[in-house]
Amino acid sequence: MLVSYHNLYFLYKLVEDARIAIREDRFLSFKSAFLKQFTEGEG
Repeated sequence: MLVSYHNLYFLYKLVEDARIAIREDRFLSFKSAFLKQFTEGEG
């Protein structure tokens, strides 16, 4: 069950951050940064 909460929080934060990036007209850079971090990892 905890994994489900984690997944929901992850998606909630992702969408929230994407909405902010869209409002600030920087979605493409947000997308690139997210994909780089998500595919390469944090460290």
